[in-house]
Amino acid sequence: MAGEGQKKIYVGPTNCYSFVVVLALDCQTAVSTILRPLYERPPNRKTSHWCSNSPMSDTDLDLGQTLRGFAPGENLFGRYTLKTILGRGGMGIVWRAFDEHLERDVALKFLPELIVLDHAALDELKRETKRNLELTHHNIVRIYDFAQDTECACISMEYVDGATLSSARIDRPDKVFEVEDLGPLLQQVCDALQYAHAQARIVHRDLKPSNLMVNARGEVKVADFGIARSLSDSVSMLTI
Repeated sequence: MAGEGQKKIYVGPTNCYSFVVVLALDCQTAVSTILRPLYERPPNRKTSHWCSNSPMSDTDLDLGQTLRGFAPGENLFGRYTLKTILGRGGMGIVWRAFDEHLERDVALKFLPELIVLDHAALDELKRETKRNLELTHHNIVRIYDFAQDTECACISMEYVDGATLSSARIDRPDKVFEVEDLGPLLQQVCDALQYAHAQARIVHRDLKPSNLMVNARGEVKVADFGIARSLSDSVSMLTI
């Protein structure tokens, strides 16, 4: 139980630990629990990628319906010109693309066909995406738009020129971070969560190292606020 004056910080269930609420004197205690896999030696297992400076080739991916035969240079929705595959999240392929409207590179997360063909699931994800348009903190990956046609749908979001903490861990000595290296990153994550909870009134629901990115300037970007969990829940419901 939390003592008087302590804050209750919702961090949601993660792939590393199953818990709902972390009671802490400050946000650092909560987030440090989530980051524990980064400084404790993990079991041998394949690390998933979301976005990285080293794009994955088609042969590295489990090619599925989300690819739709897309190719670099192809223009989609009359707005996005595909550049290269960045990787895959838990539920979709992510492409780097140039947005002709915003005149900048973006990351396009394409949704599984199962979601695209189910109107109820798609509408729910649209609502979650719309809510995330309110998140404008510099340590949170910006959501720009939701695009769809009769064959596919995707979420347009900020392109981050960096890797997830899960991916970055692989390049570290002994495959782990030193605890002191995570301190500055932890503070940035706390700033993002404090903003999202207190001002936007939005919780992440799937906070984990693979949803924490660090760009070329050393800035943390928290990705997939609410979206990853909504997508996973929708797929689970549709496959029951």
